[in-house]
Amino acid sequence: MFHQIFSICIFLQISNSVGYIVGVISKDVILNCQFGPANLDDIIIHWTQGPRVVHSFYRSTDQLAKQAEAYRGRTKLFTSEISSGNGSLLLSSIDITDEGEYNCYASTPDGKYENKVPLKVGAEYRNLLLTPPNMLSVETMPASLSCSASGGYPNFTLLWQTVRNDGMDEKNTITPMDEKTTISHDTKGLFIVRSNLNIMQTSNRTYKCNIKNDLLNQSWNGSWKMQGTQDGKVGQDITLHHIYSNNDSSDLAITWRFKNTENSSSVILCELKGQKSTEDAKCGDKPSTTENEWNVSLVLHNVTLQDSGEYTCEITSKSSTQLFTNILKLETLPIIAPETSENLRHHYTIIASILLVLSLTTFVIFYKPK
Repeated sequence: MFHQIFSICIFLQISNSVGYIVGVISKDVILNCQFGPANLDDIIIHWTQGPRVVHSFYRSTDQLAKQAEAYRGRTKLFTSEISSGNGSLLLSSIDITDEGEYNCYASTPDGKYENKVPLKVGAEYRNLLLTPPNMLSVETMPASLSCSASGGYPNFTLLWQTVRNDGMDEKNTITPMDEKTTISHDTKGLFIVRSNLNIMQTSNRTYKCNIKNDLLNQSWNGSWKMQGTQDGKVGQDITLHHIYSNNDSSDLAITWRFKNTENSSSVILCELKGQKSTEDAKCGDKPSTTENEWNVSLVLHNVTLQDSGEYTCEITSKSSTQLFTNILKLETLPIIAPETSENLRHHYTIIASILLVLSLTTFVIFYKPK
């Protein structure tokens, strides 16, 4: 299917080879109708949708007395172009109830014209999220990975997939028993979807979720990978390394999140949009040596035990979200309690006694009378 997108002022409509018009919910759409030119006084136009009157024009003016209530204040003809044979209708602020087949009837002294215009409506899915497992609480498998979206129309397609580190797809490793998808609707009738995937192992695999709205040619990909566990010691500077390659970084947003206990909330450590970072921790900059690579490593200075926990790098754009989770484990050197003066005297006495005994034993051995 080939989609061609036209933008007219604030209008957005899509025409295609299958003969219908696609309108985007809450936007305006133009329904086309053409006929032979004539004097304005001699032209009659009726737009209908099933039994409903959408818009009428005759006697050189709009005739809206019988217009259906659903279309009040939302329709308009291009009056200055009617005599040239343009009877197209502008329908504003469309919603789900506007979907259907519209009929344009036009009459002039030269004849009668009729044009059927199927209208399909759609809305891009928003709030596209991939929520990784809480790796601080996963003692045994399975763990749960969540993929969700809302505000879309019409229905979606959702596909889970796993990819090994060697790049091989594992399409057959996910069964219907592994996933649970729930679908609901908001007050406007738009779809809300949430899918949970049970995963049995987190190493050497990337988990992917793809959501598509075929009508609007929208495709979003979310992925999550467990990077592994990194050890360190208190007082060190720790770098959680990650290099991201992308041909188009214009709309990238990079966020590092941290949580140190199973039930704690995630804290944003740093954000990077374009080449501007925030907060104290360093996100990294775009290397000048490689045009399409971003160093999004996180640098933690003089770490403490409280810095142990789960670190997730989130790389988002309009069409994708990529998550990478690291577990940081920190340890400290054992602390020796300071000696008191009484303990020191006791230790010195014992050492002196041992040295005295050794000296006497040596004397007896080497200087025994013959």
